[in-house]
Amino acid sequence: MNKQLWKKRWLAGALTFALTTGWSAGSAAAAVAVPHVEWEKTYDHVPGEAQSTEDGGYIMIGEPQFTHPDSFVKTDAGGKVEWAKPMHGHTIAATQDGGYITGEGGGTKVDPTFTVRKTDAVGTVQWTSTLKGNVIKYMTQIRQTRDGGFIFIGYDSVVKLDQSGQVAWRKASDDFYNLESVEQTADGGYVLGSGNSNGLHLWKLDEMGNITWTRSYLASGKGNALTGAGHAAQTPDGGYAIAGNKDGQFVLIKTDATGRSQWSKTYGTERDEYIASLRVTRDGGYLLGGYALTRKLNYRQMYENVVIQTDSAGRELWSRVMDDGNAQTETMMEQAFPTPDGGVAVYGRKTTYSPQGAYQQSSAQLIKLSPGSPSPAAGLRLDSEEYSVIVGGQLDTVVTATYGGQKRDVTKYTQFKVDNGDIVSVDAAGNITGLKYGQTVLTATYNNLEARATVYVY
Repeated sequence: MNKQLWKKRWLAGALTFALTTGWSAGSAAAAVAVPHVEWEKTYDHVPGEAQSTEDGGYIMIGEPQFTHPDSFVKTDAGGKVEWAKPMHGHTIAATQDGGYITGEGGGTKVDPTFTVRKTDAVGTVQWTSTLKGNVIKYMTQIRQTRDGGFIFIGYDSVVKLDQSGQVAWRKASDDFYNLESVEQTADGGYVLGSGNSNGLHLWKLDEMGNITWTRSYLASGKGNALTGAGHAAQTPDGGYAIAGNKDGQFVLIKTDATGRSQWSKTYGTERDEYIASLRVTRDGGYLLGGYALTRKLNYRQMYENVVIQTDSAGRELWSRVMDDGNAQTETMMEQAFPTPDGGVAVYGRKTTYSPQGAYQQSSAQLIKLSPGSPSPAAGLRLDSEEYSVIVGGQLDTVVTATYGGQKRDVTKYTQFKVDNGDIVSVDAAGNITGLKYGQTVLTATYNNLEARATVYVY
């Protein structure tokens, strides 16, 4: 497919999304600038996982490539290599002591071996933990837990390690399938995400790995979620978000604290778009990363990275197709993640082909995008600066956000609170009920913006 035609279809899909949700693409564009590429670097390894580090740099790990064994790499904030080690893995996370934890799967199907390594801040291995036997089929993600231990997952298993790498507990179940992500939740338990041909799936575990509930989504309809999707995260309100693919598009589902779906949004053009990562941003929005089929090079299908930023209600703020202008290269990301300066980093594989479509070379790629606007809305207002209500009476409120000079009713996406709950109560929809004589302050919060009004009860 012609690149420009595909991009027109992408924009048409975004416009359709805007019209069906009542959102103005023009006003959003006026309020949020699409980030630009600040720099792009390549590294001689097969990409696994990357993260930002506390010093503003990046840590990444992957598999060795050809004669280049150094696939454990630390860079500065500009992507310049500070050190590289001949160590490999599939997943990595920063640890509380400033070091790193890495994980990989290996061995054979008959005798699989799974290795976890703890390193210091400069990549020196402090200890190694090896698990043998059919404990886990493939290690997809490892994270440190608040007790100083570690949690990691594979396609059908969850393993908890203590601070020294010894197994604290393990859960392997046919109920788990294609596990893609793990995150410790506010209550000390865990949320797992996965996707397969039957849909997207969430599991909530307690702190000992016991399943407390499970939910499935998109199991029927026009199409199904694709294998490999199912990136999940807890949201600031105590609920959850899970991202995957449906009918060739990105899909994002927001749930409450028990996994019940609250809303679902799709993004893209139904043209073979594949989700690769989901992150909840500091303002409660969502950062989606993946890649999309954009064209053909002779017989070969070619993909390019796609990044989408939404607000907390899932409304698209900006999207970017990562086209470098070279018809012979394709990019397929592993993750897109926020950076400490408010920007976005994209980590994945960059591959170059001949004009006839024959493979030439590939490498890990790290792209830094500039910070976007701090908030999609320029202002937030309640429909009155003062409200009066009798004891036992009730009245509603309306919250309006201003985007590029245009106003939008955002009441149903707003959080409400009152300073004195003995005088007034307020529900999730912003309805005020007078409880006893007096006055207090009502605060409405939306996307890090606040509006206040005085409430009098008589």
